[in-house]
Amino acid sequence: MQNHSSSQHDLFSTARRPFRGINSKFLGGVGLFGGFLYAVMRSTQRFAGLEPNANEVARFGALSTEQLATRINHINVPNKSLVESE
Repeated sequence: MQNHSSSQHDLFSTARRPFRGINSKFLGGVGLFGGFLYAVMRSTQRFAGLEPNANEVARFGALSTEQLATRINHINVPNKSLVESE
């Protein structure tokens, strides 16, 4: 009786082995892709102002009103130096 149960155990344990490598690679890829999407979502929400980013402001500082106005003007006219040179 013991031989019969051990042969069944061997049958089931070897039947799953070919899929272990495929499943581990697939689930590893799913995990990497999910982690990438999570990181992109978090950074996008911080940049859009939907999540708090006080630690980035404390570390890098905030723009002054003059610096912010300069950047906004530069963004609105992408070739401002070419336009002003004429």
